[in-house]
Amino acid sequence: MERKFALFVLLLGALGCGLEKVPRFVKSLRSTDPYTLKLSSGNFRLTVTDAPFSYDLIRSAFLTISKVEVRTATGESRSILSSPKSFDLIPLRYGRVLVLASDKLPAGSYSEVKLSFSTATVVLTNGKRFELRVPAGASSGVTVPTRPAITVTDDTTADLLVDIDLSRTFLPLGDTSDVEGVTGFTFFPVLRSADVATCGALGGQVFSNRGTILGTDDVPLAGVIAELTTGSQSITAVSEEDGVFQFLCLPEGTYSLKYKASGHRDSTPVSVEIRADELTTNSGTLIKDP
Repeated sequence: MERKFALFVLLLGALGCGLEKVPRFVKSLRSTDPYTLKLSSGNFRLTVTDAPFSYDLIRSAFLTISKVEVRTATGESRSILSSPKSFDLIPLRYGRVLVLASDKLPAGSYSEVKLSFSTATVVLTNGKRFELRVPAGASSGVTVPTRPAITVTDDTTADLLVDIDLSRTFLPLGDTSDVEGVTGFTFFPVLRSADVATCGALGGQVFSNRGTILGTDDVPLAGVIAELTTGSQSITAVSEEDGVFQFLCLPEGTYSLKYKASGHRDSTPVSVEIRADELTTNSGTLIKDP
């Protein structure tokens, strides 16, 4: 007997709105509106370097996915994309999702999803357009493990998210300090998958003390880098205008969280516990440099 399976593409971004429970997020994913769906909360995963490129300089980042396959632990595969799908990654920031594929599958466990890319295009805010070369490894298919394996059972819809890491998928060339200095991009998709049923989330709000006594004149702080670390792996989120940030679809476990922002002292790292189907919250205030 065949059961429902849905695959979503997600570019996680922070939303300036109230924090909601993960179950509401799961429910909203099943909307029939595939491109304008706005989640109640989210986070943008960004790998911070010593001289980070401002992805606000990108107007559009178009991708075409030509094939999607899911595979069982025994190696059986099945295509679930009826025709190639093109989309712009930029509108998927700040908690929007794209329903990439939805199909009925035999009940069982699926341990991999494989996405094949055929085109990649970047348009900058100054109108400059770059048609990028798609490497052979991306055109033949990028395999994304699902750990643990996602299970399709009777009378349920199994929801799998694919997080596309924008900062590592499109690497800028040239002088990245200004939009006019960008000469091109290298492209290779960096992906992460997550079973919505086993995800946890972390969210909060960060403030600045504006150089005054803590708690007396604090204001929400935009552009704060919230860095979440477990073992040797780190991911980051950036706060929006109201200081709100969120990490979505995190594996269960214990993480270290700290905040840093230009013109402020870094926060002291704190330990946070992530549990499946729950939203953990943590907020803080950064001290403004003298």
